[in-house]
Formats: sequence, C-alpha cells, structure tokens
Amino acid sequence: MQLALPLRTDKLKLLVVIVLFLLVAVSDPGMSSDSIDRVVAVVNQDIITESELRQEVAQTQRELRAKGQAIPSITGLKINVLESMIVHLIQIQRIKFLNIKVADEMVMAVVSDIARNNQLSLTQLQIEIERGGLSFEEYVDNIRDQITICLLYTSPSPR
Repeated sequence: MQLALPLRTDKLKLLVVIVLFLLVAVSDPGMSSDSIDRVVAVVNQDIITESELRQEVAQTQRELRAKGQAIPSITGLKINVLESMIVHLIQIQRIKFLNIKVADEMVMAVVSDIARNNQLSLTQLQIEIERGGLSFEEYVDNIRDQITICLLYTSPSPR
C-alpha cells in the first residue's frame, strides 16, 4: 500500500508539470494578437478572415495609388472590400455547385493577351504583377475566377 502513494504523487507531479508547460506554451509573450485570426464574415460554408480582409484592403490601396486615385477612408474601404469579397465568394460557390471549369490553356491565352495588350512579354508581366504585391500564381487564379464568373453569367442556368 505504501508503494501506491509515491506512484500517485509522481503522477500528480507529472500532471502539474504538463499543465504548467501548456500554460507557458499558450501564454507565450512572443505570441502577438495577430497570431489569432478572427472571422469577419461567414458565407454559407466558407469564411472570410480578418487577415484576408486586410490583405485585400492593402491590395486595393496599392491599386488605387498606382492609378493615382484618391483612397477612401479605411472604414469605408473595408466595408466595400468586404462586400466585394462576399459577392465573389458567393459566385465561386455557385460555380463549384454548377461544376463550371475553365481549361488552363484558356486562362494562359487570356494572360498572354493581357501581356501583349500591355506590350509586355509574359515574363515582364509577371515581374510587374509581383512588383505590385501579388504573386503571379494569385494573378492567374484571379484571371481564372474572372473568366469562370463570366461563364457563370453567360451560361444557361439549370432548372
């Protein structure tokens, strides 16, 4: 019976050490409030996070600056960008539901046309896109989304 007591004490000590370790890990002073992303909108089964909204707002500000346009108040801009993100997400959800797809060749043909219309090579277009703060992959995905959204509105809808 005496052997059970030290074993129970050891388990209790181990449990205390584990709890303390978890508390230290969770309350890491190096962890900023930015580490936890907040949901700003729920769109059916998808969400839009605060970091996604911040990224889109920053991209919109860069685009407005590049065009020499006035940048609206941050509150107004956030509201407009969030509304746009919600509409876009609904469109993408509808596209997935209807199983509308765009071939890679079509997307790259449009990207090549954009480069040619701007008197750039594909490599130069990529450099300009990345200089603007967007990865080329994100740019191509955005083009794919735009083409697919056009197909969504021009295709006959199923009954």
